[in-house]
Amino acid sequence: MFDNIGGKIKILAKVIAVLGIVFSIIIGIYYMTMGKEYLVYGLTVAIVGSLVSWISSFFAYGFGELISNTDEMKRNLESSDSYNKEITKILNNEVVDKKKEKENKTVLSDEKIDLKCPSCGINLSYSKSLLEEKTEIACPFCKNDIKVKK
Repeated sequence: MFDNIGGKIKILAKVIAVLGIVFSIIIGIYYMTMGKEYLVYGLTVAIVGSLVSWISSFFAYGFGELISNTDEMKRNLESSDSYNKEITKILNNEVVDKKKEKENKTVLSDEKIDLKCPSCGINLSYSKSLLEEKTEIACPFCKNDIKVKK
């Protein structure tokens, strides 16, 4: 019953305008047939009544158009909101995934490899991610090469 109320108001405005124009013309003709003294009055009723009906229908039609446009904007906003919620969900998942990935890298980088220099005997500890691509590392004290075991 209340679906598409803006469209129904616009149709009602058209119907009222047509009925007002028809009614004004009928009343005007009625007065014109009553005699010469009513001729101008009948013509005035037909013309002015028709114009008033037509012009007043603009307001009702405009109100119906306003309601139709408001309903359309509401639908667009609702679909935009659901779209934005989906995008936010996706972005949040990506952010969570990137955080997890970073945490995993941090966990990997926190793993240590303990080395002992065969020359000076010092114990050294390096991050596994630092030694990932190296097979040898120089001892920071005696500059001797230490082989990295993986």
